[in-house]
Amino acid sequence: MEKSEVVFRVAKDTDTKKLASAIYSNLKNTDNLTLSCLGVPAVNQAIKAIITARSSSISNGFDIACYPHFSEVTISGEEKTSINLVLKKEVV
Repeated sequence: MEKSEVVFRVAKDTDTKKLASAIYSNLKNTDNLTLSCLGVPAVNQAIKAIITARSSSISNGFDIACYPHFSEVTISGEEKTSINLVLKKEVV
C-alpha cells in the first residue's frame, strides 16, 4: 500500500465538518492522505467526514476512493490496532 505524507488522527470527538473540509482541501492539492482511527467511534467519525467531503469533491471534478487497512501502533507502551483509511483522489 502506498504511504501518504499527510496523516490525520481521528478521535471519537473529531468534528466531522472540519475533518471533511481538511480532507477536501488536502486532496485538491495532493493525490492521497491517510486517516488514522483508533476505536469504532473514531472510524464512524472518519466515514461521516469522507461522505461529506465526497459531496464537495464530486461537484468539483474529482472523487475520493478509500482503501482501509489495519496498522499496529504503540500508545503509552501498549500495542494497539488502528484502522487506517488511505484516501486517494480520482479524477472524474
